[in-house]
Amino acid sequence: TSLPKEIKKLKGLLTLIVSENGLTSLPKEIGKLKNLRVLECEGNKLEALPEELSKLQNLEILRLGRNQIKDLSALKKMNNLVTLVVDNNRLRTLDDFDLGSKSRLITLSANNNEIVDAPSDIGKCTLLTEILLNKNNIEELPGEWGELKEKKVREIDLDDNPIKDSKIKKMMGKSDKFVKELLTYVRKNCKTGLAKKAGNAVKSSKKKKEESEDEDEEKEEKEEKKEETTGDAGKEEQEEQDGDVSETESELEERMSKMSKKEKEKFKRKLVEKQAEKARKVALEKRLKEDAENLKRMEELVISGAGNNDDGEDSDEPIDSDDEEALLARKQKQKQKSKPTFMYALTDEQRKEAEKAEAKRLFEKEKAEREAAEALKRKEEDAKNKAKDLNAVKLDGDAGKDGRYTWSYANGKFDRSVTKTPPKTEHTIEVVIPKLICGRLIGKGGATIKSVSERSKVVRVNIDETKGGAGNSLLVVQGSESAMESARMLFNNAM
Repeated sequence: TSLPKEIKKLKGLLTLIVSENGLTSLPKEIGKLKNLRVLECEGNKLEALPEELSKLQNLEILRLGRNQIKDLSALKKMNNLVTLVVDNNRLRTLDDFDLGSKSRLITLSANNNEIVDAPSDIGKCTLLTEILLNKNNIEELPGEWGELKEKKVREIDLDDNPIKDSKIKKMMGKSDKFVKELLTYVRKNCKTGLAKKAGNAVKSSKKKKEESEDEDEEKEEKEEKKEETTGDAGKEEQEEQDGDVSETESELEERMSKMSKKEKEKFKRKLVEKQAEKARKVALEKRLKEDAENLKRMEELVISGAGNNDDGEDSDEPIDSDDEEALLARKQKQKQKSKPTFMYALTDEQRKEAEKAEAKRLFEKEKAEREAAEALKRKEEDAKNKAKDLNAVKLDGDAGKDGRYTWSYANGKFDRSVTKTPPKTEHTIEVVIPKLICGRLIGKGGATIKSVSERSKVVRVNIDETKGGAGNSLLVVQGSESAMESARMLFNNAM
């Protein structure tokens, strides 16, 4: 009746099918299967789902049909689901599933349950193509269903539900374009934000009558309040303009209780705006006061600095050259004169300009460092290439002991070989090839031979069709041995 706890060891498991096994529960250890993508557990006796299921964040397909499950709260955080099948269970609502967060959901099937409220957040599932909710207790469709796109949704099944709207009933039975017509109708005619019944039994006719009477009474009371408040509207606006924000909370509540819902919202909005305006005025006054104090302080410092200068003029008296202490004192005073006597405060514009200049300096510094690093890198690469070329020349010299490096063409490919025939030009090989393969070696618009030349870094590579004899051409390659060997392999790959 339950899976073994050792299932947690199957951490690499991708698919788990345990349908038709009489299971009464799923173990908590199932949450350890982090890589699970498909879980099928249909035709069992499950009444509840373990919370650990929410840890299976990679799960995409979940089939739990033909069980006795009453809620889907354990699946609330499984936002990567693509397919959910919960047919033939005892579900009364889908709200605990948090359908709005399942942005990847494509198929939702909850047939033959006890669902009373059609999920209002289904409009957020932009990829949804199948909505199967037949044989439930759904009476109304919320206006949020109009957010679904007709081009995406292929099928909506609401058969065998006590739908109240007669037009929707007619569509369900006859229309060939049911999905398009239903979504258009819901978008224009159904209300958004319907109250949730959450599985309550259908209300009796007596209770409905009482509710309708209560609604009529509420409408009459609202109309009376409107008439009362319209007469005082001018007074209230005048009071609001006078900035009467100093009322106590109890007085405000009493005042707002006499208003309609719209007037309350308007009053609250104006109250918030006035409070914000008052706060701005206080902040502005505070800033102006601080600026005035700073200006006054600077003026005092300037005056004190001028006084210091006046005092210094009297000190220019003849001093005995032998009096070292007097000379030192005069030097000290002259240093003090050269220093500024007050701090200069930057304006906002000057501060912004200084910040821009600093940012530009830092940018230029980073740019110079980056360019220096790139130059160093290029220098290192050039040094490596030079070393490689020197090594290639050395290899050519070593090869000369047993013979000269060359190619030979046979059986549709170029083979490496050695010859003792001296070359016409140093570091050059000449190979006679059939004219039939010239096109493959050259490529469309010379693309192949150009690519080989660039990638192998040979000095020169060309095909002379006037040489090589009847039916043949002459392939000439010049460069270091390592470059020519690279060109040989590239030509073989091209063929």
